[in-house]
Amino acid sequence: MTQDTTTLEEKLSAPNTKAGRLQRACLGLLAEHRRDGALPTSGRFLFYELEGQGIIPKVYRYADGTKKPRTPAQDVSDALTHLREEGIVPWDWIVDETRSLHDWGYAESVYQYVEGALPAARIDLWAGEEPPLILCESRSLAGVLRRIASEYLCPIAATNGQTGGFLHTRVGPLVKGGRSVLYLGDLDLSGAQIEENTRKVLEGYGELEWERLAITDVQVCEKGLDAVEKKDHRYKPARLYEAVETEALKQQEIQRILREALGGAVAEPLEEVREREEDQRVLVREALVPLEEGSENGHGKGIPQFVVDAVADTVEDHIFSSAHKLQGASFEVRESARRELRRQVARRLLREED
Repeated sequence: MTQDTTTLEEKLSAPNTKAGRLQRACLGLLAEHRRDGALPTSGRFLFYELEGQGIIPKVYRYADGTKKPRTPAQDVSDALTHLREEGIVPWDWIVDETRSLHDWGYAESVYQYVEGALPAARIDLWAGEEPPLILCESRSLAGVLRRIASEYLCPIAATNGQTGGFLHTRVGPLVKGGRSVLYLGDLDLSGAQIEENTRKVLEGYGELEWERLAITDVQVCEKGLDAVEKKDHRYKPARLYEAVETEALKQQEIQRILREALGGAVAEPLEEVREREEDQRVLVREALVPLEEGSENGHGKGIPQFVVDAVADTVEDHIFSSAHKLQGASFEVRESARRELRRQVARRLLREED
């Protein structure tokens, strides 16, 4: 979003067209999300914000009231694709939880790999207790909450509706013996079947402290959230039911709710722990410097050149003086001196071999 006005307008569709109006509306919402630190976001959240502003309807209908096959959500998706293909907004501002990529890290040396991994090194926030497990019904919601979960070291998963195998194979082992669970899902007005199924399966693995963060009856009343018709495809034909979708609550509000819940539960404030982490990273980097020097200027065996030179210059003196130093010493002192002497001689031999 760094282009000048002329360039930006040239890349957008004509302002008097439906596509152009929707692109500009999406651009305004993305700017708001960026200002609020609520990126990445998802098409679902933007759809609900646009619908709440009256820019798009929930569905398109013919004159007789029947639904059109084309949906407003598809138009939003097209608008977001246009903004990203034209380079107006970065691709990674919008999460896509329907696909995944597996990649593998590597480096020129183990030192460089370890040094590069230091920013990801974290220390315990929860005083030895297991952090809460965050469960979402939708993949898009899990995608926009993953950054917060990462900050607080909490596992997060999307059930993506009713499921069984995934809960048993991946989630169940995490709650074995008991765990706190923070749940975010649609408010199913027909009986919260997805949440009940999830909870029933997981309670077979341990005692759970279960808390629904969203959507709740209180949030529906306070925010005036509307229900939508959804289909339950477990039945043939699919049955309709009413629900208030989680994305109907503003993304920034959901993130605030999760941050407050986690911030109030940690044993030590996140900011203080992050400061200690950075202090420890500095110490680790200093400890790794000899390995870097050894790999580039030494023998490739983790021994810096200056250490080998110093040992080589003094090893003979240590050998000749060791006998005198050990006279009358205790067994522990003699053993310690012997081990140190062996290390120094080994390094001297290493230098001669090279």
